[in-house]
Amino acid sequence: MSLVATKRDGAVSIVTLSRDEKLNALSGELERDLGAALGSDDVRSSACVVLTGAGRAFSAGADITEFRERTPEAVIAYYLETGGVYERVAALPQPTLSAIHGYCLGGGLELALTTDFRIADETAVFGFPWSARSSSRGTSRSCRHWPRRSRSGRSTSCRKHRARPES
Repeated sequence: MSLVATKRDGAVSIVTLSRDEKLNALSGELERDLGAALGSDDVRSSACVVLTGAGRAFSAGADITEFRERTPEAVIAYYLETGGVYERVAALPQPTLSAIHGYCLGGGLELALTTDFRIADETAVFGFPWSARSSSRGTSRSCRHWPRRSRSGRSTSCRKHRARPES
């Protein structure tokens, strides 16, 4: 069974991360399934692509349990193998939108930043958890997408941020 579901609503393709028992944590399998979904007829022939997550979160970020037994070289190989899917989302010719609810952290936030637009509900929580631990710097995908995608062009603090509804 695929960890990414696609469906059409008229001319709009809805791509859903479907690993809700793990808050849509980004595993190698999920990223490969996302790559396959991006190549599907539903997505390629659509006028717009909406990316969202099933259940309680958009995505809680990378599934770090996959890295426990890996060597540093294996982790690098993993990012080289799966990182292209983020670039493929950014390169889609049609407008892309992230519909965000719940957690949108780390790699999940990096994924959301690759879309043209991001819409968040009042439950959305954004952040880069690795910076709070002062451990790694993530994958640097966010560095490539944030400045050109952010309205202000500035990076924000790496603490978690709650979405605020417009008044």
